[in-house]
Amino acid sequence: MQISEKDLSPKEKDYLFEVGYVCIDTETTGLNYLKDELCTIQLFCENFTVIIRFDKYQAYDNLKEVLYSKKVTKIFHNAVFDVSFLMKNLNMDNFGNLVCTKIASKIVNGLEHNNSLKPLLKEYLNIDINKSEQLSNWSKSVLSDSQKEYAINDVKYLYCLWNKLHRELVNMGLEEIAIKCFEFIPYYKKITDLGIKNIFTY
Repeated sequence: MQISEKDLSPKEKDYLFEVGYVCIDTETTGLNYLKDELCTIQLFCENFTVIIRFDKYQAYDNLKEVLYSKKVTKIFHNAVFDVSFLMKNLNMDNFGNLVCTKIASKIVNGLEHNNSLKPLLKEYLNIDINKSEQLSNWSKSVLSDSQKEYAINDVKYLYCLWNKLHRELVNMGLEEIAIKCFEFIPYYKKITDLGIKNIFTY
């Protein structure tokens, strides 16, 4: 695992294109992407793990190329949150080929199910993760070891979780519906920019 304030290197970018997927999570100062700050971007993919300490004065052209690409699947849990923060802070107008384990679980298991990451990892992978650092200070200059562990645990199991949920979506004939939901997420952010919280409300 590495901690970085810089953009992905060309070698790291090429590796993600070669593997074809990356698991992503973010830590922020709050829940509102319109006013709260993006603090970290965690990326996990097989032999590559990095926590990027976001710097608004730094260019992230290689990272953005990965995020825009349709050739690299971006795996999130609660993609609406992460994608909104990433699009705003990286000045992106769209997002390429993303999936969301939270939305997938909602489609497969229903809204009454506990679709948070911790219980889903226990249910599908029999893995327990510690969420005690969730509300800690992610903007401080030096992250603690427990914060680093928390940040990585939020991405390192997403690939396996997505594979399990994707299989269920396919078996239930719901894959196309899920894909269309994922494709709508960047536009949901754009609608929220206009002050419209739920365009489908009565």
